[in-house]
Amino acid sequence: MILRKFYLALYTLFFLGIPLAQGQSPILEVTTFSDIVTDSDNTVNATDVVVFTIKAKNISNFALSSLTISHTLKGINGSTLTLNSSPTFFSNSNASAAGSLAAGEIGTYIATYTFNVSGVSAGGVSLTVTGTASTPGNSNNVIDPSDDGDDSDGNTANDPTQVVAGSTVTALEGTKVENYVDNDGNGTIGLGDQLEYIITVYNKGEEQLDAVTLFDVLKDQNNNVLALIAPFTPPGPIFVSSDQNSSNGNLLVGETVTYKAVYVVQQGAVDSGGLNNCLDIQADGVNTNRRATDRADDGDDTDNNLVDDCTESTITTTATLEVTKTAAVQDVNGNSQNDPGDIINYNIRVENKGNVSLSGLVLSENFDDGNGATIQLNHNPLFQSSSLGSSAGTLKVAEVAIYTASYTITAPVANTGSVSNSLTATANSPGNSGDVVDVSDDGIDNDGNTENDSTTTSLTIDKRIEATKTYRVTDNGDGENGEGDVVTFTITVQNTGQIALSGITLVDLLTDCTGTLTLTMASGPTWNSNSAGSAQGSLTPGEIGNYTATYTIGSAEIGSGCILNTVSVTASSPGNSGDVTDVSDDGNDADGNLVDDETRIDFTVDPAVEVVKTGVLVDNGNNLPGVGDTAVFTIVVTNKGNTALTSITLTENFQRGNGTSISLDAGPTF
Repeated sequence: MILRKFYLALYTLFFLGIPLAQGQSPILEVTTFSDIVTDSDNTVNATDVVVFTIKAKNISNFALSSLTISHTLKGINGSTLTLNSSPTFFSNSNASAAGSLAAGEIGTYIATYTFNVSGVSAGGVSLTVTGTASTPGNSNNVIDPSDDGDDSDGNTANDPTQVVAGSTVTALEGTKVENYVDNDGNGTIGLGDQLEYIITVYNKGEEQLDAVTLFDVLKDQNNNVLALIAPFTPPGPIFVSSDQNSSNGNLLVGETVTYKAVYVVQQGAVDSGGLNNCLDIQADGVNTNRRATDRADDGDDTDNNLVDDCTESTITTTATLEVTKTAAVQDVNGNSQNDPGDIINYNIRVENKGNVSLSGLVLSENFDDGNGATIQLNHNPLFQSSSLGSSAGTLKVAEVAIYTASYTITAPVANTGSVSNSLTATANSPGNSGDVVDVSDDGIDNDGNTENDSTTTSLTIDKRIEATKTYRVTDNGDGENGEGDVVTFTITVQNTGQIALSGITLVDLLTDCTGTLTLTMASGPTWNSNSAGSAQGSLTPGEIGNYTATYTIGSAEIGSGCILNTVSVTASSPGNSGDVTDVSDDGNDADGNLVDDETRIDFTVDPAVEVVKTGVLVDNGNNLPGVGDTAVFTIVVTNKGNTALTSITLTENFQRGNGTSISLDAGPTF
């Protein structure tokens, strides 16, 4: 629809005969280029010859005829000047006759001017060329004032072509701007990102240039030379375009050409912290063969360097380590406990989480028992492997190194309840020493601590003693356990745990069978020996302490039927007091009670009494037994058994000779 309206408008203008003389013509485009062809001092001055090349291009689909080129030459100060030769037809690109242009055809015209005093005094010359042509059926209805072909001056259409007196004849200017392609999307220049350098070369002199050559040197901040890389072959800046359609290596006056170079950031560049790209450009004057050179500017004047500074790219470096330390217990003794003799195997994972290479990696252990005392690993962490093949002590970006360490649990350490292990990793970022540090995490985040918590392993230890009390009775000759017999108790106290014990004490309890009568040993318990030679009160694991005690059976306990004896043993593990206890066993598991049953000595209870009653008759004075005499009875009750008797009662049976009952006057009285 837009093109239809455009051509409808053109149709109306053409066939109504309305000339297109205002602004840039949509049919004819006239461009005038200048070129100093003779010069001796590289400055526009008197006797220098300027050749103006005028290009008239038919940019429509219509054939043009009656093309004429008119001109006005003025000084920069506005004074009127005269060309040495007015615009003269030179050629048409499609071989049309002079004054005619087929659609798309370009006509070339030449004019010259030799600088004289007037031109120099005027500050230079300013040439305006106007092309006038006719479309079919019209006359002189197409008009276009010329452009100078240089859009860098801010005027993109219909500005006169000027040559300024005193300006440099052979000169160029390069600019190099970085275009950053963030391939990894992290917002900063880093490994694998692409830097595209857009290079523009501008002919700011007054003669045409050829043999334009670019010398691009890319270095990192460590002064290492880097290579611009594919997709360009050979690597380096390539020609992209020209605003005046010149081919690569050629520059018209005022023309700008664009090149492009690419660098994909490598790790060495990241490690150095940045890039420095310096571009030197050279070209030769077509007419003077004079060489012009320039070092490209970075296009950034906010750095206070307005010209010729290299294009610098800062790479933000982050140097970060992450250390994770996990523990796995090898259950050497197979008891499913973390206890003495088991081995804790540590796996240490060190990852380079930054964007620079790291070196000089050192691992420092901090290994404590449950009381905070420092202990030692079996060996320092040993390097095992790295995910990207680096040797020990070096980490590439995102590389993971694996180290291992181990510890064999000892009884004293197990007695503290745990071991706590943390590791500090220290490394060097490029150009620094020891600036990257991390303390290990245990890899368990559901404990509420998501970083830098020690790797803690809980430990157990079997702290036990076992007391056994047996006895031997020395009989008094009656063949029964009873009063007067001597009981010798043998007490063994064995350390059945995994750690040495000290401060061993024995508390003996001897009672009758009811437990209500407490008895006292005749001697002991008395320590006799320890099986492994430890001092009294101390036992190493597995060692047995031997004690004895004696008791002579008395009469008071016989009636209860037995005596009961237990010994309570208390001991201390290292760092603790009285934390290990046991109550003695009788050593007889055949009774169905396998632990902590009292040592019992039973008696044979034989209760017996003997009663003897004697009588004496007290005469009333008649020397004859009879009425009035008094009979006095003496009753003797003897305990003939082996146990005490209580609640003794006497019941009388007193009868006459004929069997009838009579009563005592008194008694029996104790």
